[in-house]
Amino acid sequence: TRKSYREAVALPDFVGERCVHTLIETATCQACVDTCPQGAWVLDDEQLGIDPGLCDGCKLCVAACTEGAIRADMPPPVLKSDAGHTVAMFACERSGTAAGTGTVPCLHAISLNNVIALYRTGVDALVSCSADCEDCSRGSAPRLELRLEAFNLLLRDRDLPAMRHSKVVAGEWSRMHEQLPTVSGGLPMNRRQFFRRATQAAVLEQAQLR
Repeated sequence: TRKSYREAVALPDFVGERCVHTLIETATCQACVDTCPQGAWVLDDEQLGIDPGLCDGCKLCVAACTEGAIRADMPPPVLKSDAGHTVAMFACERSGTAAGTGTVPCLHAISLNNVIALYRTGVDALVSCSADCEDCSRGSAPRLELRLEAFNLLLRDRDLPAMRHSKVVAGEWSRMHEQLPTVSGGLPMNRRQFFRRATQAAVLEQAQLR
């Protein structure tokens, strides 16, 4: 039953050896605990773990962990071509769009590493659709917009094009999903040296959020 529950709500995996509490005995980080809207993460003197009965699979903890100690597969976006741009389309599962490709539990669960991976394959624009975050139980999490802001600062410092972001309503998202031509894969970019350094953007992200 535990296995079937994990599969049903897509519980995240915890990689203990990457957690700062394993590396530093006096660590005070509790990003996963603070981010979880269900209070599913438990941190005390004895353990750091997740209560599977409380987790709803939102994946916000994955994006919050700067050490990469929490992992979960994020559903892939819809890749579209629009006026010469490769666009990744995401919609949160509470947005009112039809469930399918591009639907994620929460837009704010899209991590900086997810954004970097998309940019590396040639995606230079995001289109998102969400419910009212101010009215959502998951809306108090660090926002995707802040991660994009941090990433674009990194790009600007290296004279690289910014990652654009457009927020649209459900009807417009569905129209774009239906009418824009689909891209089967990203456009490779020969910027290997930049992206070896780009993973360090997690440090910049954390500085921006605090």
